[in-house]
Amino acid sequence: MCTQTPRTKTAHLNPVVVQRGRESWHLHNPSHPWVVTYKTPATTAAHGRLPNNPPLHFHMYQTEDFLVTSGVARFQIDGKVIMAEQGDKVHIPVGAFHKYENASGVGDDLIISIRTDPADFAREESFFRNFSGYMEDCRKVNQQPSPFQLFRLVYEIQAPLVLPGMGKTSTLVSRQVCWLFRFVARVVIGEWLLGYKGTYPEYYQSGEEKDKPM
Repeated sequence: MCTQTPRTKTAHLNPVVVQRGRESWHLHNPSHPWVVTYKTPATTAAHGRLPNNPPLHFHMYQTEDFLVTSGVARFQIDGKVIMAEQGDKVHIPVGAFHKYENASGVGDDLIISIRTDPADFAREESFFRNFSGYMEDCRKVNQQPSPFQLFRLVYEIQAPLVLPGMGKTSTLVSRQVCWLFRFVARVVIGEWLLGYKGTYPEYYQSGEEKDKPM
């Protein structure tokens, strides 16, 4: 078993605000057209690149859509770079290798709404709350996040990370290799050997009434 990071209760909060107010996740109701609206600051010399920005990954069973509501986003989708500004929408096909980051000017936030299809609001909310809560608690105690805990969290949304050496473009073989690694690292090591979970009650409570203003 591993040593667990002390967890702060944030399951009742919406939005979830981290990084001393610089970053936030606003979770929406299932009737809303978007699952979450994410605010992330630009990379600066003082703060660097936030660790919460997603690395290269793919979704096994879902498409993903983004709407930029403020700032500029730089997407990498199967090796192609796409710049998206306020009002632009970006579509990610199933299985496509992708990531994004804030490409706005210094000091400008990127605000971006995200949804998946088929949608699973409960699963997506659980992931965003657990991920943001865990990363913030690690920051508070100056502890490096465990990659196996992160692997276990990402396992819940069926979105494997792209391994080094797999290239920037999705192929059947590369996806299968990443899937196998995902199972070993996230389930066999992360859960069975180290005892990490995919969700924690301090971060997310299913079935609990939450205030989610539209």
